Amino acid sequence: MVAKYLGLSPSKPAPCMLLRGLTRYPHGHPFGTCFQRLKYKDFFLGSAPVTNNLVNFFVAIWHPSVDATKDVHIHTRKDFVLEKLKDHCSEDIIEMVRDLDPKSLILQTKIWYRPPWQVMFSSFRKGTTTVAGDAMHVMGFYIGQGGSAALEDSIVLARSLSRAAAGSGGRELCEKKISVAMGEYVRERRMRLVRLSLESFALRTMLATKSLLIKLACLAIVAVLGTKSNKHANYDCGRL
Repeated sequence: MVAKYLGLSPSKPAPCMLLRGLTRYPHGHPFGTCFQRLKYKDFFLGSAPVTNNLVNFFVAIWHPSVDATKDVHIHTRKDFVLEKLKDHCSEDIIEMVRDLDPKSLILQTKIWYRPPWQVMFSSFRKGTTTVAGDAMHVMGFYIGQGGSAALEDSIVLARSLSRAAAGSGGRELCEKKISVAMGEYVRERRMRLVRLSLESFALRTMLATKSLLIKLACLAIVAVLGTKSNKHANYDCGRL
């Protein structure tokens, strides 16, 4: 509702079957403490340890057919995904999906995103109103930075408001100072968010397109942005 008030265009849906869940390991899991994101020909897989005995994971399959989605949703969603994994993934990964907690299972058929050109040119502020997190830059799961970017937003916004408060001599912040602080927040965040949105959009497009030329263009973007070297994750938004 706040994004709508600011005049932002609605975020866009991308057709994608996303299976998410939790797997419990009574004797400990083999994944250590690291988040992993694996890309295959027509699907993504990611996992993140929660504790020594619990792992959160997702499997995303691009453009499932209508029949496959129906079957997966009603009858054999886990078996459908396992069939996709069996010729590509290690036994540890297959076991993680096979042994998931049924109560934790979530199935989504649309992934929402805001295109990078909207992030570049949209007005994210009106007076003393602004947005943060997914309302500002929802980008899908492709680089695993949505939640991190939202935390960065909160730090930069709080810092901008703190500077405005310090400049007011300890008096209550007036509407004008808050508005200025909001503007500083948006300016500081914009290019960081454009980069993340572009990176995520390029990976999404690479999965969706059949055009070799478009795939090559997306690969070039990913190479320049340093996705493989995790440049997107090695970012410091500064101290609060």
